[in-house]
Amino acid sequence: MQFFTAVVLGAAGLAAAVPTSSGQSKPLEKRIADSSNCGLDMYWSPTQGPIHDAISYLHGDSDNEPPNPFYVNAGECGLISCSYGTGIKVCADKDLSPARYPFDPALIGDYVKDTYTDCYDSSPSSGSGNTIRAYQRWAEGFNVLVEGGHDC
Repeated sequence: MQFFTAVVLGAAGLAAAVPTSSGQSKPLEKRIADSSNCGLDMYWSPTQGPIHDAISYLHGDSDNEPPNPFYVNAGECGLISCSYGTGIKVCADKDLSPARYPFDPALIGDYVKDTYTDCYDSSPSSGSGNTIRAYQRWAEGFNVLVEGGHDC
């Protein structure tokens, strides 16, 4: 039995992909540009402190520098940051061109921060062990997913 196949956005007639029971996502029929998807309970819950630290890391404000650019193959996801079980994935659409697409880590950091603010009306707290629900940002040609449950 499939638990999730697609969420149909009625008025616009658009479909968004969500995980199926096999753990894989089906491709989007159409992409909704720049929208936040909050409170995702089908993913593990991340914690605030590592999200705060990841934003600093992606902006180059920590001792470690992120890969710049960060590459993701079309139709695949890449883990750009992982700390204390909280991971940030960048997933490229299968028809994204070029097939190995470069992403700017600072831009991904902006998406993580802005979407957190959209979802929770604040910034993530440094050093906080408080968990929140996973969240995602859809953008043209790719999405950014913040979730827990990673072995980092």
